[in-house]
Amino acid sequence: AFVESLSDFRITEQDFRAFVEAQLYREKLEAAYEPELPDKVEQVEVWHILFSEEEAANQALARLEAGEAWDDVASELSEDETTREEGGLLGWRTVDELASFFGQAGIVAYSAPIGELVGPLQTESGWHIFRVTAREERPLSPTALETAARNDYQRFLIQLRNEAEVTISEDWVSHLPPPIAPGG
Repeated sequence: AFVESLSDFRITEQDFRAFVEAQLYREKLEAAYEPELPDKVEQVEVWHILFSEEEAANQALARLEAGEAWDDVASELSEDETTREEGGLLGWRTVDELASFFGQAGIVAYSAPIGELVGPLQTESGWHIFRVTAREERPLSPTALETAARNDYQRFLIQLRNEAEVTISEDWVSHLPPPIAPGG
């Protein structure tokens, strides 16, 4: 019954088997891949204060630059409910973690000199002011290890794709199934 239902979607049994086979190969490759990750990597202890509006971030930055205590400003103004009570502490983070959380702003924050205020920087979450308070080689946390392994696997796949010899048939369009008519 299942094989017959494939024709409703204009999929042949051969195409379905090829799809499943490719998926199984992907899963086996991922399961067999063992990343070579270092025991320790450079990490920074990083703090942030989050704002929805740039103007509020600029006002907070002015208060910090005038000498007001980071913890006071963060606990009063940060819109990040998960870190506000700890003064905006994000903890020890790798560059990959900060990049995955904050994009380019995370990379800028990671690269900041110790003690320097960075921002406001915009991300999808809003406007951030960052501060790095320490930098050292540290063992990877479980979260950092998972992020590093995922990033290493993605780099491995990109390398395989770049090294693969792919031939594109000039008549590839002729192999596409006809479009499905509305209502049919």
